[in-house]
Amino acid sequence: MSEIVFLVIIVPLLGFCGAFLDSSLGMGYGLLSPILISLGLDPLVVVPVLLISQMTTGFGATICHNVYKNVDLDSSKTRDFRVTVLFVFLGALGMMCAVSLASNLPERYVMLYISVVITFAGI
Repeated sequence: MSEIVFLVIIVPLLGFCGAFLDSSLGMGYGLLSPILISLGLDPLVVVPVLLISQMTTGFGATICHNVYKNVDLDSSKTRDFRVTVLFVFLGALGMMCAVSLASNLPERYVMLYISVVITFAGI
């Protein structure tokens, strides 16, 4: 009986708490970037570092999902492989465009954009 309680109640509760902490402090990057920027770090340093960190985490998660057979990336003909390649391509394209825009725009516009995004993400 205690094993069923553990699997039905405790494990989902721990999973919820872990996902909440992960999203609020790490994967979501909604809390980390404004804190670093408000501490005086340059947004043109903070944003690329967080994007690279998020990309590394995403690649690691993709590899783990493939190892545990949640997705099938073993053949280039599978739907999972094609979707992954599409996400990687569009993500890299978006990241290059964002870094290019952030490098060429005045800092006040970059800060305004970050403020608007953080505000709407918080809402």
